[in-house]
Amino acid sequence: MDKPATSIDEDMVYELISLADADDPHFFSDQVCLFYSRYRQLLATLRDAVCKGDSSALRVAAHSLKGSSSLIGATIMYWYCQQIEEHAAREDFSAAHAAIDEIEDEYLTVKNYLDSAACIN
Repeated sequence: MDKPATSIDEDMVYELISLADADDPHFFSDQVCLFYSRYRQLLATLRDAVCKGDSSALRVAAHSLKGSSSLIGATIMYWYCQQIEEHAAREDFSAAHAAIDEIEDEYLTVKNYLDSAACIN
């Protein structure tokens, strides 16, 4: 799979926004906050796994972050997580480290977009 051209699947974000209703008007912003929290936890786990050379923990954390990225529409983060899973399977910790750095950069783009979308929600 090639790296996606855009950081965000806007259709996914709009779908999440549309799920908010009178019973749960903060649904989207709650999902965004959950994503931010999971990201911080999983990023720390990814970094720790690379430092320890723990391919299993690396693969599990990458898979978890991939799922969170998918649910929020963060397409490029999803792609990097998929790359990390492959690096973990080959125990290529140098390549995994580089991909984690890319995820950190991409997160800033995703966060800016989601923060803007949450403000208009």
